[in-house]
Formats: sequence, C-alpha cells, structure tokens
Amino acid sequence: MASSNNTLQPGVQREVGFFEAIHMGFNQYCVFRGRASRSEFWWWWLFMFIVTAVTSFVPWLPGFAFLALLLPSLGVSARRLHDIGKGAGWLWLWLTGIGDILLIIWACVPSEAAPNRFGDIPNAIPVD
Repeated sequence: MASSNNTLQPGVQREVGFFEAIHMGFNQYCVFRGRASRSEFWWWWLFMFIVTAVTSFVPWLPGFAFLALLLPSLGVSARRLHDIGKGAGWLWLWLTGIGDILLIIWACVPSEAAPNRFGDIPNAIPVD
C-alpha cells in the first residue's frame, strides 16, 4: 500500500539565486543542521570555483581562500545531504576519492518533498 506525501507537504521549494546562495552560505557559516536545496548547493560551489580561479594568480591567496571557505562549504554540503535524507557523515567519502562520484550524484538528487528528520523543506513557499 503506497502512501501519499501530499498531506505532509507544506509548500513548494523556491529556487535561490547566485547571490542569495552566497549570502546563505556565509550566514550559516558553521551550521551543520537543517537542509540546503540543490540550487543553494550548486550556486555555492560555483562561487567556490570562481574564487579558486580568481585567487590562483597570487601564490598565497588560494590557500587563504580555501581556509576561509572550508567551513561554509562543509556546512552547505552537510545540509544538502540532509535535504535528501542522508547524514552528514557521508561527507567522509570525499577522502576516498572514488566517493566523490557518489556525493556528486547525491547532490543532483531532488529534495525530499516533505519535512524529514533534518528539518522542513528548505526555501518552502506556503501552499494556499
């Protein structure tokens, strides 16, 4: 017997933009609880790529940028895993090298359509 999650669904998920995702990343600098949408996650990682590319021209700057953005990057990654119902402990797969493939696949998975054990739907738009 299949159950429907429609009654649990408080709203529809709103996509966040590039600058909003950066703001959210820094606002939740060391927050490893809650959920992050796909758009928040991917916009943050685009920002990381841009910062890495821009700072690569100065010898000491990439290391400083990495250290400054490490915790917010881990936070948004942990919240993204929470959004699909996985614990943040799965981030340890990054250390294996091959685990990156699984983490990238999970980052592409749509959000769970209802609140889960990690919190409400991120960026939810209330349904009338």
